[in-house]
Amino acid sequence: MKSIAFKLVAVGVIFSASITSIFAQITLDISMPDDKKLLVNGSEINPKTNFANVKALFGEVSSEKEKGGGKEYMFESSGVIVSTNADGSVKGIGININWDGDKNFPKTAFSGTLAIGGTPVTAALKSEELAKFKGVEFACPFPLLCASKDNKAPVRSMIGFSSKNVLTQVIFIMQ
Repeated sequence: MKSIAFKLVAVGVIFSASITSIFAQITLDISMPDDKKLLVNGSEINPKTNFANVKALFGEVSSEKEKGGGKEYMFESSGVIVSTNADGSVKGIGININWDGDKNFPKTAFSGTLAIGGTPVTAALKSEELAKFKGVEFACPFPLLCASKDNKAPVRSMIGFSSKNVLTQVIFIMQ
C-alpha cells in the first residue's frame, strides 16, 4: 500500500512540475501598429511605463546591470533586452533576431511574433522591404541601420542589418 501511495505522489509531483514548466514559458507578441505606441502581449509600453509593472511579460531576468543611469535587463530565454531610466521607466526594448556577436543582446533568437505597422517582422526581412510598413515610415541613413522617420513620436524604432543585409536586431526607443 505504501508503494502505491509513493508512486501516486511521485506521479503527482512530476505532473505538477511538467505543468509548471509548460506555463512558465513566455510567448511574446510585440507589435508597433504605428509610431505612437508599442504593444507587448496586448499591454501598451510607452515612455511613462514603469518596468516593474511589465517585467513579468518578458519572462525571467537572466542578467541585470547598471547602464546609462538606469538598468539593463537581459531576458536570454526570450531573446529580449529591456533598458530603463533611473526612475525605472522603460527606455527601450531590444529584440535579437539573428545574433551577430553583439554582447549587448541575448544570444537566443526571439521566438515570439513581431510586427511593425501591421507587417510581420521575420528573420528573412531585408532593408528594402521596410517601405511596405504601414503607419511607420523608415529612413536608412546607413546601409546597416534604418530608423523610423518621425523624431517626435513617443516610440521610435531602429532596425539593424548585417553587412549581408540579414536582419540582426530590432530596437524600440521610448521618447
